[in-house]
Amino acid sequence: MNEIEFDFHEFIGMLERNNAIKYLPQLERDILTYVEAVELTIAEGASNIEEYYYEVDRCSPIQRTANHYGLTENECASILKQACKRLDELLES
Repeated sequence: MNEIEFDFHEFIGMLERNNAIKYLPQLERDILTYVEAVELTIAEGASNIEEYYYEVDRCSPIQRTANHYGLTENECASILKQACKRLDELLES
């Protein structure tokens, strides 16, 4: 498989995943997309991998999401886990 084919398959997988997210229950969709946005913001703001890990250790994406939605970290993690499970199920079918 060449690099162009791999990128194409990766792109299609990303499109399928983004489409499947639309079918998650609202709270699961919100939590999942917020955690991903926080993760991306941390990654983009870090100048190196050490800084990235420092920021994640200081306040993880789940902690930040839990604070944003007024949830405990355990509640947030549970909702995120359920969202990922449903997403996997949607992508398998």
